[in-house]
Amino acid sequence: MTECPICKAPSTHVVSGPEPKNVNCLRCGAFKITAEADGILRNDPFPPAQAAAAASRIRENPGCLITRDEVAEFRHSQPLPLSAKAIRILRYLAHKSQPGRGVLLNLVDLDQAFRVGKDEHAVYYDLNLHQVNPNYARNAELIGVSGAENFRELMFLLDEHLKKEKGLLADPEGKINQPEYQLTPAGWEFIEQPQERSRLSNIGFVAMWFDDSTRSLFASAIEPAVASAGFVAKE
Repeated sequence: MTECPICKAPSTHVVSGPEPKNVNCLRCGAFKITAEADGILRNDPFPPAQAAAAASRIRENPGCLITRDEVAEFRHSQPLPLSAKAIRILRYLAHKSQPGRGVLLNLVDLDQAFRVGKDEHAVYYDLNLHQVNPNYARNAELIGVSGAENFRELMFLLDEHLKKEKGLLADPEGKINQPEYQLTPAGWEFIEQPQERSRLSNIGFVAMWFDDSTRSLFASAIEPAVASAGFVAKE
């Protein structure tokens, strides 16, 4: 186990060798990173809000290449609004479940798990099976997909916002430490209605001329404006 250069969560493997380096992070997913970008982040890591935005972007673009340009863009990224994070959670749970059946989450405090030492990783690594704890991996993936900054924000989105306030999620069994989140009928209706499906698309297509002279404009003005509306800007 090693630390992800983007979010500092445990990475299941980092393949060394010729550039770029391959990383498979429990939170960000699979991506590639150049040695230059890796060195920049070792010296100046992302703060939590930027790491959350970067993890969500990488989850939207699995296998993407992170260079110094992407690092600079992530530093200008704005946190996703609450509605965009909630929609990402609904999409994830809808993809992983079926009507009447939910997704089981083992509510390990990942903020604490991320801080454990390299030789004390029993929380997120099953020492008997010699593999990442699947419940931990699912929680970390959902934090990355949603753009939540931490475990506490994820739980607020799940319990307070989507379950109690919006009524789009339910936990029929009511298990405190192992809730099984299901989309309610209203949640499935929200997902399946054509007009809502268009709202669930979080891609904001940007048609413009891209080269080094326009990249700073995109990173400092256009991308933050698109993100504030709940979308991910695509060049």
